[in-house]
Amino acid sequence: MPLYKCSSCQKGEIYLPGRVTVIECNRCLQPIVGSTPISQLLRRRLSSTEWIRADGDVLVDFIMGSTCVQAEVIDSASVLGQAFAACLESRRLFNATHRNVGHLSGRPGFASSDFKKRGALRRACLRVLGSSERAVQYNPNEEDPSVLGKLVEAEIGHRASKRISDDIISTAKVLRRVNHPLLGVEIHVLADGDVQQTMPLEIKTQAGMPEDERSLARIFPTLHQLALQAFSQGVDEAVLLLVDRRFDGAGEYLAIRVRNLLEYHLDLVQNWLQQGEDLASLVQELSIGGASLD
Repeated sequence: MPLYKCSSCQKGEIYLPGRVTVIECNRCLQPIVGSTPISQLLRRRLSSTEWIRADGDVLVDFIMGSTCVQAEVIDSASVLGQAFAACLESRRLFNATHRNVGHLSGRPGFASSDFKKRGALRRACLRVLGSSERAVQYNPNEEDPSVLGKLVEAEIGHRASKRISDDIISTAKVLRRVNHPLLGVEIHVLADGDVQQTMPLEIKTQAGMPEDERSLARIFPTLHQLALQAFSQGVDEAVLLLVDRRFDGAGEYLAIRVRNLLEYHLDLVQNWLQQGEDLASLVQELSIGGASLD
């Protein structure tokens, strides 16, 4: 039976029969999407997984050589490095509930994820100009990469809440609203948490650590996302935690710190507008022309 619990006010739990759908919280009036429990087998696999620290030099060198972003692997001997090790390098011995959670598509307005690629921003402009209807997205296949990714994030959150002080790592999701520094449009920025109460934390799961040029290039959209998370928090640096979705005892993780994100993001968005007439027209149509197209 699907469970409905408001992530905004964190109050109340309602079980309703039928398929996963969306209801309205009777306290804060925010939409709530249902969730279902995952199998006992997958719960055991998550709790028993031990990730090992990967070598991040290849990724750091790629970021530094391809962008203006400054990057460094978080030192394993530092307080933050030891905290990540405590969360990931030993299995969980306490109970935790994992659920397959649905989400809403067709949300109103812009989100930081809409600025990860030029095509994504173009689609977001069309969505805002149109009248997209909200729809529940729920994948019942718990082995699907998108579902596994959320479950890995939840597993890390459970471990961090028990083992690490919130002053060092907090995996409570943080939602902020801020005007985009170039376009002027209001955007919703969601971070997976924060580290040392000063920088946003973004957790990304994937099949293996990036090694070749194609897999390394997947970092570019994430840098845009991190730039807006940091901007919304009044800083220009963030922490990215990459985690392998493997549960066979051979999974890896990598924690890196990135700086000078806003310059990277703004330069790319400016180029998108200058090189894409269709996107520039959509921006002007939305009357968010705080961007200079000269």
